[in-house]
Order: sequence, then structure tokens, then C-alpha cells
Amino acid sequence: MIIVEPTKNLTGVTVQGDYYDFSELAESIYRMTLIKESLEDYHYGLKSRLQATYFDMRLISNTDRKVILKENKLAKKELEALNLAASAKNVYYSVNILFPEAIFFAAAVPRLYLNASLSYGLAGKRRMEYDFSPAFKYADYLKDEANLNLLCAGIWQALGKVIGDEELQELIRLRTRVRETYFNYVTNYIDKLNLELIKTDVSKRNEKIKDIAKRIIEKSKDYLKLEEDYRSEAEKRGKSIYDLYNPDFQGPKESEW
Repeated sequence: MIIVEPTKNLTGVTVQGDYYDFSELAESIYRMTLIKESLEDYHYGLKSRLQATYFDMRLISNTDRKVILKENKLAKKELEALNLAASAKNVYYSVNILFPEAIFFAAAVPRLYLNASLSYGLAGKRRMEYDFSPAFKYADYLKDEANLNLLCAGIWQALGKVIGDEELQELIRLRTRVRETYFNYVTNYIDKLNLELIKTDVSKRNEKIKDIAKRIIEKSKDYLKLEEDYRSEAEKRGKSIYDLYNPDFQGPKESEW
């Protein structure tokens, strides 16, 4: 089962699971983000960032991945009763995600389910006939939604451990009221928030993470200004907002998690 915990320095979350957990989750991300790869896709920015996480998860067996040994809680007597010779620990892999990125996923991923469902079942078959998009079984949609919901719930739980349960409940209520779609979202803003958090002293990160969560759930003034600037510049250049990038938002290659 996928487990999500805040990292020691509150830089992000660590997503933990065994090989099969990550394989299942990665496959679900792959199918959910495959509908359109063009810049016209309403959730292009979100899907692009999810796909980066997908590739991270597909590479968990690489030798540089952190391996965690967790007790499997099977007592020696239980193993003997089952006539099994097994290790007392399970091998778990882990993938780190910066907190703003993780909160963005938890808030935005459920908003792409409706459009994503068009690639599954009967709708997927009809779509395949005219634009050659891959079609998946409807049963896979149910599994994929459940897998991504589990990831999102784990992220919210990890956030609650940092900001407190009551604050988390207020954020979820805010998300329900606002119902942001994240259509054509300028995801370079998440890079800006990642950098803000990294630059924040560890002792002050609890409050900073809460502030960042609010700004992701409900578009803040600085996001709206950034979006206006990006759309204006993209129009001048005849480009998409996703062709633009502000190098000032580039974070360090290595982080103290």
C-alpha cells in the first residue's frame, strides 16, 4: 500500500511503497494523462508534471533509489503456522515530491477525471475511431481513479501532520467552495512556490506550507498577475503559455529533504 509522509525538513513528502505499489500507480498515471498530448489539452500543465512523477516511479528499481525496510508484522508463530519461510521485513522504495508540487497534485488531479474518462470503455472506443487515441477498459478507469485518490488522500494526510488537523479541514472546505478547475493553469507558478519553500527557514515552514496550500487551492493575486503576464507574452510571441519559462524560478538541483 502507498504511504505518504512529510520529510524531515518539511521540504516535501516521501511516497513509499513496494515495487508493485509503484508499478500500479505509475500505470494509472500513464493512462490518466494520455488523453491528449497537445498544448490544447485543458490539463496539459498538470498532466506534464504528473508524467514526470510517472517516470520517477517507473525508475524505482534503479540502484540510486532509496530503499526502506519495513516490518511486515508477521509474527514468527504465524509464519510457522502457515509453514512459510519469509523475511520479517518488506522492501519499500521511495520517491520524494516537493510540498507545493504534492499539494498541487492533491488539489488538481481529481479535476481531470471527467475528461480522462473519455479514453475508457465505450467512450474510449468511439474516440479511437476518429482520432486514433488509445482506448482502455472501463474497469481500468475505476482502478486508476482509486489509485490516484489514494495518492491524493496520502498527500492531504501528510499535510495534516504538518499544519494540524483543523487547518487541514479548513483547506478542504475551501477547496470544496472554490472548486477550481485548473484548466490551462500556469504550472510555472508551482516552480515559484517550490523555490519559496526551499528558501524558507525550516522552523517557519509549517506556516509557509499552509500559506502555499491556500494559494494553490484558490488563485492568489500573485498567481493571477503571473498568469496575466504569461498570457500576454505568449500572445506576443505566438506561443503557448507552456512554451514560456522564468529561469528565476529554477530551484537547486539537490534539496535537503
